[in-house]
Amino acid sequence: MAGRDPGRPVSARERALEVNREIARSRDAAPGRRIAEHPRGRRVAERPDRTSEATGAERRASRRRSSPRRALRPKTRADIQGLRAVAVLLVVAEHLTGWPRGGFVGVDVFFVISGFLITGILLREHQHTGRISFAGFYRRRIRRIVPAATLVLVVTAALSWLVYPAARASAITLDGVWAFFFAGNYRFAVADTDYFAATAGASPLQHYWSLAVEEQFYLVWPVVMLVVLTLMGRAGWRSRGRVGVGVAIGVVILASVAWGFHETGERPAWAYFSTLSRAWELGLGALLAICTPLLLRIRPMLGAVVTWTGLLLIVSGAYAIGADQGFPVPGAILPAVGSALVIAGGTAGPAPYLWPLTNRAMTYVGDISYSLYLWHFPAIVLLAGLLPTGSFLHLGTAVVVTAIASITAYHCFENAIHHSRWLEPRPHAHRTVVARAGGRSPAVRRGLLAGTSVAVTVLVVGSAIAATPRTEAPASNDLETLAVEPADDGALAEQRQEVAEALLATTWPALEPSIDTLGRSDLSAAWVQDDCLGYEGNALPDPIENAHTCVYGDETADRTMAVYGDSMGVSWVPALEAAFGDSWRIEVFTARQCTFADVEVRETNGGPFPECAAFRADALADLAARAPDVLVVSSAGDPRQVVGAADERDAMAQLQAGAVRSTRDLSGVSPATVYLPPPPATRSVATCRTAVAVPADCISDPAVTQPWADGMRWASQATEGGVYVDVRDWFCVEGTGCPAFVGGTPVTADGAHLTDAMATRLGPVVREVLMRAVPALAG
Repeated sequence: MAGRDPGRPVSARERALEVNREIARSRDAAPGRRIAEHPRGRRVAERPDRTSEATGAERRASRRRSSPRRALRPKTRADIQGLRAVAVLLVVAEHLTGWPRGGFVGVDVFFVISGFLITGILLREHQHTGRISFAGFYRRRIRRIVPAATLVLVVTAALSWLVYPAARASAITLDGVWAFFFAGNYRFAVADTDYFAATAGASPLQHYWSLAVEEQFYLVWPVVMLVVLTLMGRAGWRSRGRVGVGVAIGVVILASVAWGFHETGERPAWAYFSTLSRAWELGLGALLAICTPLLLRIRPMLGAVVTWTGLLLIVSGAYAIGADQGFPVPGAILPAVGSALVIAGGTAGPAPYLWPLTNRAMTYVGDISYSLYLWHFPAIVLLAGLLPTGSFLHLGTAVVVTAIASITAYHCFENAIHHSRWLEPRPHAHRTVVARAGGRSPAVRRGLLAGTSVAVTVLVVGSAIAATPRTEAPASNDLETLAVEPADDGALAEQRQEVAEALLATTWPALEPSIDTLGRSDLSAAWVQDDCLGYEGNALPDPIENAHTCVYGDETADRTMAVYGDSMGVSWVPALEAAFGDSWRIEVFTARQCTFADVEVRETNGGPFPECAAFRADALADLAARAPDVLVVSSAGDPRQVVGAADERDAMAQLQAGAVRSTRDLSGVSPATVYLPPPPATRSVATCRTAVAVPADCISDPAVTQPWADGMRWASQATEGGVYVDVRDWFCVEGTGCPAFVGGTPVTADGAHLTDAMATRLGPVVREVLMRAVPALAG
């Protein structure tokens, strides 16, 4: 240093000053920066020379290219965007048309892609900075996921109140709350939702379960990565950090697959939505990201072969896999492995011969795939409440609405906020400028304005459609066609006449219970209030002990009637009590899901249910000991319940055979056995009644449940003292259909089970018909 005694040691302060001078000199020597002498002798920096080597714009671009945020952003790969397009098109096609039947595997493709991209970002961040910023990670996740998802949630909930009755709109709004907090998968799992039964009664927000699975996984995985990488670094194995993370995710994959096998077998509905059963798919993508250094060795031609092999596996899965083939394990293994192969094949660089996957149309669909996924299911479900379900008009309108909403929301809302600096920390001076501008960056303001515009447009269009009046009655039906010629003036004739009048209705009458409140509370009081359905609600653990507490009518009467079956049996209790409660003691032996047919059945959530076999044996033994004067047998015949059936037709054949087989045990229990089938399946007004629906839209076909009714009839013929009661004309007119209400009373609360009000209303009909058919009742 100039002016310093060479023999004197350099102090720390002098060393720091010298370092600062060196930094200043290097800064002064930067291209385009000139140093001028101030009149008072100080050196000052002049403005950059516009003709210098680097302009200010170039330097700003250079800073953006070298910014940590840009360094962490993965390069866009055309093959991955094309893979996203394949995934979303499969999902949309399956939800819209039911074809291909395994199109839902597109969600599994998304999981693998997500695991690969997110883990790659986290690994690059740790490589560049030596750490993983949880705050930065979750800021990016919120900016990427939440705005677009919230826009769809708000629009869907608002439209639900315009389209549906209050009860269903309230349920959808609650679905939206769960979805907003990324917990929708457990709401649907707890409700035992059948994801594969995407009917008009499905929640339009049901598809949000997959977002919940991802975000729940990413609450844990970044923490696991950081812990492993930190421990590896402290142990002196920093260079082997990827190996440690790979071992960790390998353990996660194996544990998740093992649990998935178990849960798919025991609780399929829960397994489908469970993060624990799905984590291995995200983990598989993460493992690919960890193995990137190895994948970079793949040659282009081999990469093309690997990619096409993966696509073939995905497409094969979409056509070969069905809802009844064990999902997600092992069913999702095929599409997940296929997705991994596609990603692996292009990691080293663009592979040849992939134009069908990487063309601009496919990559654009991949770009908007998140928006397409969010909008498509609300469009399908909500439009099903406004247009004839499954019609060309319904499907075509759903496609158009989905496309317009997705493209507009992506370009004007989702992308604007995603690439903004919203939630990013800013220097104090910049924060002041932003605060003066209104507290948000221009990109965020533009995105919010666009999102509001999209929401308002969709709401206005939806309101216009919902306000369109419709008054038509069933085609070619008139009072003469449906006129009933009663044999007498009894209760059955009156019921049949009211059914005919309901079929001709062009406007909705005042219903009791109200459409706006119709729900579970309106089922049989013996079921929802007295807990007389075994294995349900607050019923006693032992269904036989529970049955002993369920006595109706005159408890001191000499004559006893026993009701045996499942939820259909308990649904008839109000009718039987109204018919015979004044002089008969009525005992109820029913259990959830337990058909009287001698077949192995599944639990509500799809798992095994051996308790039903035990209930049948114990109930029949107890009933034989009691020897009721009349035994009423009633249960559902749902093919989906049957274990081991090849298809629905085979399942129904097993149910019919099981019904006949059960007569070996039923014969001799009572001198008179009445087989009372379930009412023909009707469309519940809670789901089919919409802002534009007329009563004709809620008419159903009685043929749907007739195969099981035939099985009960055959069972009655094989039972000593058996009597079969045909109830079709209690609810339907042959050749026309079955209305959703009769005489101002909704027929069913859920499309299958009688409302308590309807069952009670049928008391006189039940008494009139059974008194004629069963001599023991008239004696």
